[in-house]
Amino acid sequence: MADREHTKQPVEETRPVDVDAVPDEEDLDTADVVDELIQEPTEHLNRPDQPDFDPAEREQYDEPIERPERSEDR
Repeated sequence: MADREHTKQPVEETRPVDVDAVPDEEDLDTADVVDELIQEPTEHLNRPDQPDFDPAEREQYDEPIERPERSEDR
């Protein structure tokens, strides 16, 4: 009888979605989270491409923060 090579087969594990870490002000339910999780990463919209994006959100990153020079940096 020939020796057979035994290999582990991948097991697809299904677990309940845990939304306890989502802040209440996000107002998400489990179905919303599951919809996001099952999307392919390439299907997720970047923030500027999302319908509720406000260009004012980017303003905080447009100008560098002016910080006073410290004596140790000289």
